[in-house]
Amino acid sequence: MRGENRAGNLPHTVTSFVGRRQQLADVRAALAGSRLVTLVGPGGVGKTRLAVRAAADGRRSFPAGTWLVEFDLLQDEAGVPQAVATALGLRHQGPVLDALINAVSGRRLLLVLDNCEHLVAGVAKLAAALLRDTDTVRMLATSREPLDIEGEAVLDVPPLALPEPGVALATAELGRYEAVALFVDRARGVAPDFTLTDANREAVAEICTRLDGLPLAVELVAARLRALSPGQIRDRLGSHLALLSGGSRTAPTRQQTLRGCVDWSYQLSTTLERRLWERVSVFAGDIDPAAVTAVCTDGLLAAEEVPALLTSLAAKSVLTAQPGTDPVRYRMLDGIRALGRDRLDGAGEGPVIRRRHLDWYRRLARDFRTDWVGPRQADWLQRIDRELPDLRAALEFSLGEQQDHPAATAMVTDLLMFWLLRGLQDEARRWLDRVLALPTDPSPDRAAALYVATTVPAGLGDVAPAQARSREAAALAAALGDGHSHGLAAGAASSAALARGDLTDAVERARQALRGFRLEGDPYWQLIMLCQLVLTQVLLGDTAGAVDSYRSITVLAEPRGESWTSGFAALSLAIGQWRAGDLEQAATTMTRAGQLIRRSRDILVASWCLEVSAWIAGDQGAAGRGATLLGAAEALARRMGTRAALWPDLLTYHAMAEEKARRTLGEPRFGAAFAQGLALAADDALRLVSGEPEAPAPSGDAGVSRPSVLTPRERDVAALLVHGLSNPQIAEQLVVSRRTVEGHVLNLLAKLGCRSRTEAVTRLLKEEDLLR
Repeated sequence: MRGENRAGNLPHTVTSFVGRRQQLADVRAALAGSRLVTLVGPGGVGKTRLAVRAAADGRRSFPAGTWLVEFDLLQDEAGVPQAVATALGLRHQGPVLDALINAVSGRRLLLVLDNCEHLVAGVAKLAAALLRDTDTVRMLATSREPLDIEGEAVLDVPPLALPEPGVALATAELGRYEAVALFVDRARGVAPDFTLTDANREAVAEICTRLDGLPLAVELVAARLRALSPGQIRDRLGSHLALLSGGSRTAPTRQQTLRGCVDWSYQLSTTLERRLWERVSVFAGDIDPAAVTAVCTDGLLAAEEVPALLTSLAAKSVLTAQPGTDPVRYRMLDGIRALGRDRLDGAGEGPVIRRRHLDWYRRLARDFRTDWVGPRQADWLQRIDRELPDLRAALEFSLGEQQDHPAATAMVTDLLMFWLLRGLQDEARRWLDRVLALPTDPSPDRAAALYVATTVPAGLGDVAPAQARSREAAALAAALGDGHSHGLAAGAASSAALARGDLTDAVERARQALRGFRLEGDPYWQLIMLCQLVLTQVLLGDTAGAVDSYRSITVLAEPRGESWTSGFAALSLAIGQWRAGDLEQAATTMTRAGQLIRRSRDILVASWCLEVSAWIAGDQGAAGRGATLLGAAEALARRMGTRAALWPDLLTYHAMAEEKARRTLGEPRFGAAFAQGLALAADDALRLVSGEPEAPAPSGDAGVSRPSVLTPRERDVAALLVHGLSNPQIAEQLVVSRRTVEGHVLNLLAKLGCRSRTEAVTRLLKEEDLLR
């Protein structure tokens, strides 16, 4: 994960937090007694704001961070674990839930699970797994209904405090009520001189009462003070809410009020503001002004009018400007988006605007793939991270209402490198399964999709589906008859062969694919296939062939400023050189790999670079450096919920390197060096293999260091170890899973620099302060 003390991803709020002292105290008390607390209330009541503030106030209690997971843009319950993993910065291989549990186990952190009501079953399943299989993770959920699982504490979030109707209050007394205080605070945001006076207090009190104290409604109405007085707002709001409240007798009063308030804000907008409001409602995530211009403008709405209209809608609280973005991006709340979509569909514009939205994001995916072989890989990855909610929405539209299956096929395929580098193989497989199940005409895009659908499971060691998709690719290539499709089919066959361990066939198939791609002159597919070829040649033991393939990569990549493929290929080549005994050349190649991977900011391959560097360092006689590198690799791997050793064929090298370092240094010095690596930040760790100034690593004659401070749970486990309890007995005593205990014991051994439980107990008895 992305850091320790004071870590997390909580947003910086741009408006003040008003009231809720009692609710904040209630949340703190509930979290102290329960690992899952759910804040329940209607839309607009302020659940999210309360949860985020409570999490921010409690940061010191969670050294592994307070993390916000927003579910409002997610529609598929199967994607709940991945959404949490993404929020944590976790990149993984294999089943995402297992990777997530492994990554957070033993870490004291808080997850804020926001807007769960439309995914209750999926979130409940995730929360139950975290409660069962971890013992330090706490969760604060917001929902319109409870998750309804064992161990959940439910807190109702009421509206803001209101004055009693008909009770005369002095102006100062009235201002102490939360709803009124919020109104005044937000009013000053648009009218800085606004104050609560004897002249306007009755109007303000009535406004807040009519809005039932719902924070979202209060904020929307207060934004109107730019143009209206409190008395004018009261008069217009009263008739408008009365008119709307008769339209839906089955809806709760508060939801009627919120809907009426949003609709009233819509009615007070200008014609052009309404039109833009309706059209930007098709966006699922943060709204990029450039995308708005492309998707929302036509003869009825000119492009040059967009900037002023976005600013105006933000001033009226219809949009929220996202801090720290350049250019400024905007977010639209669910209730406001829902009204906009209703109006858009009512005007008959929905399909047209959603089609433009699909076209924009189809082009974005294509541009990502086209520009991938260049110097902007890290920037592109960050951009796709931001745009992922809308890419998903576009894919859903193309597969559903629009039925544009070729667009969906192209988008999923063009995002290949994003899926792989962000550890989203599970999601990629879900999209590919949907795309490839559809009846479509044979096409080169479908051939590319079949290559991806082979490579993703092959990379996870899932042989059967890789074989099946490879056969489909071969059949499609035969039907199409073009060289590109035959190249993709050969590449798919190479991936399938690599997965089943037939390295000779994998090399031959990759060369076959490469010959076809070279004739086309497309550097993208050439680099992908060369990268696959280098790895396979290394595994086969053909170091000379791997060097030739690596040189071909540099010829293509260096003039274009490409880094990731070059870095991965250099990593693979360094393994081959190390296996061949050329330690000096392996170290040089590994330094180059570290520089390139650091530039691309790919943490997954970075952990592999550290791992291989540890092997090389150990054989060069730098056992202390090797142990530190092993610890740094382990830290990055834990962050992603995967392992630092690469492919199954190479797992034995990890065990050999660790055993050699332990034997050379002795257990205490190994533990100290390993713990130092564990504590390194990701960027500092990469400096160890990139030839840049680095944090000092212990030498082979380093003295015995004190272990890292044990966490409270590790001290509990240590005390039970000293008393001779087995892992199952410790699990029963602490009411946690055996797997959780195993993780704590491994962490203890690493921190103590011990190889066995017996050695750990001996040291704990000698240094009793470790248990305090």
